[in-house]
Amino acid sequence: TTLLKLSMVSTNLSAAGATILFQSVAKLDTLVELDVSSCEGLYRNKLGDGVIPFREILKSVETIHCLNFSGSSLSPEGFKAICQGVENNSSLASLLVGKNDIKEHMLCSVVPYLMTSHLSVLKLPKNSIQDQGLIALSEVLGSASQRYPLAVKI
Repeated sequence: TTLLKLSMVSTNLSAAGATILFQSVAKLDTLVELDVSSCEGLYRNKLGDGVIPFREILKSVETIHCLNFSGSSLSPEGFKAICQGVENNSSLASLLVGKNDIKEHMLCSVVPYLMTSHLSVLKLPKNSIQDQGLIALSEVLGSASQRYPLAVKI
């Protein structure tokens, strides 16, 4: 089954709903873009740990180019799972995780996964990554510049 884009923006998804969604996505042969972000106001997605199964999907699905988890209340474990899935994924070009309360220690813990990714766009706005997070991110930028261009929005 092929699906180019799946948009579940501000659909009031819970962690349990996210797990069900990602189990369904795992059955697809092709998915180019997944957007489970949240807009301001009502019906915010609260994915929490529900994104953890997505780690395995990213390791096996070779067609995903863009993931948008902005404002979807990722848990620290959920954010780490996504970054683990991004590691060595050759098709994922864009990862948007703005406004997820990502702290500097969370970003520092995922740097090894991001360093081996093939991302060309990484958006982290409205997160509290502070100086130490930026220092850790500079390692990713340094390694990326040797492989491909990487645009980062903080």
